[in-house]
Amino acid sequence: MEKQRIKNKRQETRSFKDNLRDMLVSHSFRPALEMEVICILVVICIGGFWGISKNRNASHEICDTLNTAVTAYDGFLIETAEQDLTGTGISSTKRTAIMKALYTASIQAGYDAEFYLLDAEGRVVTSSRGELSEEEKGSVRNWRVVESARQQPGELQMDVSRGTERYLFLARAVERDGQYGGCVILKINGKAFDELLARYAVTTVIVGEDYWVLETDAYQFVDPIGKLRGEMRAYSGIKLFDHGVYYVMHQMPECGYLTVYTYFNYTEALRVLVTVLLTGAVVLFFLFFAGVRNAEKMAVKATEDIYALNEAFSEVTEGNLHPALDIHSSTEFENIGQGFNQMISSLKHQMEENRELAEAVAYEQVKQLASQFKSHFLFNTLDNIRFICRLAPELAESMVISLSELLRYNTGNPNEKVTIAEDINYIKKYFEIIKVRFGDAFTYHIEVEEEVQEAMILKLLIQPLVENAIKYGFGERDHMEIFITAHRQGDNVCISCRDDGDGIRPELLAKIQENLAQEENKTPHLGLYNVHRRLQLTYGQEYGLSLENCGGLRVTVIFPMQME
Repeated sequence: MEKQRIKNKRQETRSFKDNLRDMLVSHSFRPALEMEVICILVVICIGGFWGISKNRNASHEICDTLNTAVTAYDGFLIETAEQDLTGTGISSTKRTAIMKALYTASIQAGYDAEFYLLDAEGRVVTSSRGELSEEEKGSVRNWRVVESARQQPGELQMDVSRGTERYLFLARAVERDGQYGGCVILKINGKAFDELLARYAVTTVIVGEDYWVLETDAYQFVDPIGKLRGEMRAYSGIKLFDHGVYYVMHQMPECGYLTVYTYFNYTEALRVLVTVLLTGAVVLFFLFFAGVRNAEKMAVKATEDIYALNEAFSEVTEGNLHPALDIHSSTEFENIGQGFNQMISSLKHQMEENRELAEAVAYEQVKQLASQFKSHFLFNTLDNIRFICRLAPELAESMVISLSELLRYNTGNPNEKVTIAEDINYIKKYFEIIKVRFGDAFTYHIEVEEEVQEAMILKLLIQPLVENAIKYGFGERDHMEIFITAHRQGDNVCISCRDDGDGIRPELLAKIQENLAQEENKTPHLGLYNVHRRLQLTYGQEYGLSLENCGGLRVTVIFPMQME
């Protein structure tokens, strides 16, 4: 009975290899995948040639349309310029005839245009807009085509406006008896070509002289002043621009002056084609799997454990260490599930140990920062209080209060930021205690610019500089003087602490400076190095501490000017 039960269980939990062999026919997916790859390559090649052909066709057709429009309007300009338009005015009959001819030309061109007639002095004789204001008349006189028509009579003059308002100007001179008699001008709004550009599945930019843009449906190719961007000029072929791949072509219509740039976006086209192809592939695979429905059901059943494993590993990757696998489908997956559960248990145990270790390290760091108030300072101060209590109780009381304030300030968070005024006030209290200790043998001077009083500084940044000066500045001398200054230096704050001692030996100064450049302090001298590293870690490598001999030793710190 037991042997039969074991046999039945083995039949129920067959190996994963046997299940896959029974579910899927060998290499059933390979032909479909190969066909898919071939289709993708074919689509890319066809799409490439199609894009080039479409770009060229669009460029030719747009140029032909522009040439037709310019030719139609040029005929109107020639006909109008040959009429008798001398004098300071024009009859209503003649104006009506001109407007009728303009209407006919507009129909032939396919675009509306404004008409202006100027005399030899540049005065507006008439226009399709009726009576113009003096300001408008002055603007017309300043159009560049007016001077071009004067300089080159008998030729069609073209110009594109500068700036954000885009217009195309066409002009011909009016000649009488071989003399310049004025000019006829047509003004076409660039927006009139919007419909033309919209006909084609390519991006188009129409430019005039010096690459001034007449109209476009690709404003990303236009610079802020209204010109075609430099990187998109005089270029034909494949172009990488703005994270896209374009086929670029530029062509000038027969009428000249204008240049048509067309850009076919391969990136967008390929995205659409690939999307369609992938959609077809999904449908293909769906039909394929529908034909092997029974095999699919078996595959789903056999791969449930894979999905369970994938889900469990995903949760672990996201930081969830609580998933547990319960797998009994096959002997291989049972072993994997058990191994996974053991791995999670071990990982949780290790992370708990690491967390406790990290907390211990952090605690020690906090203890180190909190112990910056030197023990010898505290003990010496207490000794002074003990003796002063016998001689001057009122002074001892003041000293105890000062010490209490210093202790309260010093034992706070050393990474906290305070104003320079606050930290200087702390230093003054510290100096007062030092003066009790050394009497007239010790004096100090503090100068802080008003501008930096409220600037933020790392708490207890100045104290190590003062302690270092007091510790090494006295030497064998009977008197010591300390000078503290704080001032603004550009966008930074500069604080220096200088004593009037003998300075330090050059070789010792070089050794200290070398130690400051290291990422790890390898000397027993902690004060100045800690200040230097705190500044660099907080504000960056360009800030920190420097030392120099200048009669005594001057220690300078520089950090960015920051207000609360």
